[in-house]
Amino acid sequence: MQELIRLSNLCQGWWVWKDPQGETFVSLNEIQQLYESWKNSRPKVTPILEDNTENPNKIMYKLRQIKI
Repeated sequence: MQELIRLSNLCQGWWVWKDPQGETFVSLNEIQQLYESWKNSRPKVTPILEDNTENPNKIMYKLRQIKI
C-alpha cells in the first residue's frame, strides 16, 4: 500500500477505469473531487448487530445495515 501511495504522489495522479473511455489518468485533485462526490452520494446507513438465531451458542453476530 505504501508503494502505491508513493507512486501516486510521484506521478501526481492515478489511473482509473471510466466507462466508456476505459483506463484514464486522473490527477490527485480530480481523485479528491471524485471521492467527495462518491462520499456525499452514497446512502446513509446505520450498522445494527443482532443475535444470529441460527447459531445456538449465541456467540456469533451478524451485521445488518439499514437506511436512516
